[in-house]
Amino acid sequence: MATDKDRAMLGLSFAATGFIAEARALFDGLPMATRRSKEAIELESFLAMRDGDPARASSLMRRALAQDPGSQSAQLKLAMLDLDCIFPEIQRQAAASLIKIARDGSQLSTIAAQHLAGHPAIQKKEAEELLQIAPHLPEGGHPVRLAALCACIRFNPQTREALLDRETRGAGDLNPE
Repeated sequence: MATDKDRAMLGLSFAATGFIAEARALFDGLPMATRRSKEAIELESFLAMRDGDPARASSLMRRALAQDPGSQSAQLKLAMLDLDCIFPEIQRQAAASLIKIARDGSQLSTIAAQHLAGHPAIQKKEAEELLQIAPHLPEGGHPVRLAALCACIRFNPQTREALLDRETRGAGDLNPE
């Protein structure tokens, strides 16, 4: 028999797959005590975003993540939220957290690296560090490497030719299949 927590998790699954009405109905049917669970708050956050209230959605997601501070997944999501903050010092802390996750070789490494590599708030030092991390990511980290390379070129356009030459030097030896 499904518990209320199971229903909240099912609501998250519905929301993630586009069944918003079903997700909302499950959320509305949850008892108030269950609505304080991490899963229910995440579902409420998703629904708030769908309702066009990103500030409330962010606040709710932070509340949900605070319930599981030791989880690497929660740390990743929080760093991703913080990277969008308007305060540079918070962005730098978030970037450092994403670099740390990217370096650890976990399943979340590629997600952390990709998010930072493609983010407008990335700094030159972080882009260069991601270039070093990328080859150690699953499947060689090619999307991360390319995004970090683009960021490096953006910071230092005069090195464009040298960077591209270095990157393509061995490409002629690749076996296209």
